[in-house]
Amino acid sequence: MECLACLATVLLGFDLQGWITVIGGFLLGLITLFTGYDHVDLFGRATVRINQQIGLLVLIASLATLVVEAQLAPVVAIEIRSIARKQRMQQLENEISQIESENVRLAELNARIAALWPSSNSNAVPTQPPDNDSPI
Repeated sequence: MECLACLATVLLGFDLQGWITVIGGFLLGLITLFTGYDHVDLFGRATVRINQQIGLLVLIASLATLVVEAQLAPVVAIEIRSIARKQRMQQLENEISQIESENVRLAELNARIAALWPSSNSNAVPTQPPDNDSPI
């Protein structure tokens, strides 16, 4: 199935869904072409005559539009994924920046605590404050 999707993407720039769309549109166009449609009945009361030669041009134009849309759909999907990826990267960079600034703030607070409560281990935060009798 994966190889089929790769082959479908290579041929004419369609992805698998694009091929399904084009084939379905082509079949619908053939059905419309070979079905008599020289008039349209509106609610069973009024009849509108249609020139079949104009209908053929409309079918060709609609198939051309369908093919172009099927070719552009994968490009749009890739662009949407790219934009979402860029937004996620920006969000992660913002979170990293916030964490780094919090780390700087914590380092400053640890330095202030270490200055207030000197101990043998300067990185450890004391669990109890010093006695009021000790000269600091």
